[in-house]
Amino acid sequence: MLTSYLFPQVNMELRPRLFAELKPGTRVVAHEFDFGSWKPDAHRRIAVPNKRYGPPHSDVYLWIVPANVAGTWRWRAPAGADAVDCEVKLDQTFQSLRGTARAAGRPARIESAAISGDNVALALVLEIDGRQVRQELKGRVEGDAIRGRVRTTGQDDSADTEWVATRTLRGKINTDA
Repeated sequence: MLTSYLFPQVNMELRPRLFAELKPGTRVVAHEFDFGSWKPDAHRRIAVPNKRYGPPHSDVYLWIVPANVAGTWRWRAPAGADAVDCEVKLDQTFQSLRGTARAAGRPARIESAAISGDNVALALVLEIDGRQVRQELKGRVEGDAIRGRVRTTGQDDSADTEWVATRTLRGKINTDA
């Protein structure tokens, strides 16, 4: 854990080093001053009625340093009796993810994408044999691999299997926003 009680301009100068030097999952706690556009994972305002300076409250912020998942990821996913090749291209700004997906050579929809520390979760909707199939993928980032589980629904039966994705093109977390 890293704690900070520094002025905003110092926090902004420190921010790139946090992403470069801290392990994913490290908690950063700041009192009063935030890190600009890096939105906190949690924020609490605490009443301090006898505070001798400033407003009668204190702000406490929590950030969880995210793993770098920016780039292109590929895996084979169950789809009925077969497996399909899937690909997701993720852009990352701090702990915010967005991107595009393809499955079986066709566009797929990313319903949600989240990162907290080294834990990543994706929800994809693909069309296979004229049916919509939903995949809920959860895993842990280990360098250029994500290992976890995938739950597939929208087929004749639901499947919950192991999932391993490999990063084929590394991206960079945008920390300049």
